[in-house]
Amino acid sequence: MLIISKTIRKIILGSITLFFVITYNLTVQSQKIVYIPNYLKDTNNVDGRQFSWDKTYQSENFILIWGDDVGKNPKIHPDPDLQFDPVAVLDTMEYIYSAFKKIAFG
Repeated sequence: MLIISKTIRKIILGSITLFFVITYNLTVQSQKIVYIPNYLKDTNNVDGRQFSWDKTYQSENFILIWGDDVGKNPKIHPDPDLQFDPVAVLDTMEYIYSAFKKIAFG
């Protein structure tokens, strides 16, 4: 019978646990996909005709999609009422999402 010391047993179990955690994290992260609603995929309607990947911005957990009115770079739109910063919007959304997860909503 093979006798393994408690230290070696802890190292082996720790390595297996670490492998599982890393593998689980990689699996969970790789499962995120961008969902584009069907009405945006349908080029026979006005929303579908406006959709293009040039008018999107993605963060780790969100995607922001905008239409033709503000163009490809909404930060520099000539009408200040239509200007927005996609990075700032999604940074705010990620912050809120993170806060909700911390208080057990996630």
